[in-house]
Amino acid sequence: MIPNRFDLDGRTRWLVAITVVPIVTTFIFVDPIPQPVSYHDFADTRALLGVANFWNVISNALFLVFGLLGLRQVLARRDLAIIPRLKTAYGVLFAGIAITALGSGWFHL
Repeated sequence: MIPNRFDLDGRTRWLVAITVVPIVTTFIFVDPIPQPVSYHDFADTRALLGVANFWNVISNALFLVFGLLGLRQVLARRDLAIIPRLKTAYGVLFAGIAITALGSGWFHL
């Protein structure tokens, strides 16, 4: 029989519940917080190489670099000094860092 990777023990279920329930409740009962239009006046609005807000956009490249480097380490090497059960968590962390670069870069562009 193949073990279910998502079979959570009681302690983990409580941890998930006390994390997810407040987040979902907030989205249901709290109205969006309005932002002033000036919020989007970025510190550096110069265009360079045909890219508006160039330095705001390009500064996200480091998120992409470190996210991809971390993913490569987690996926390619088996002798890492990490807890083997947390390998998936590390993968999700580094994927999230890389995806942050794309989302933030797009936002600033």
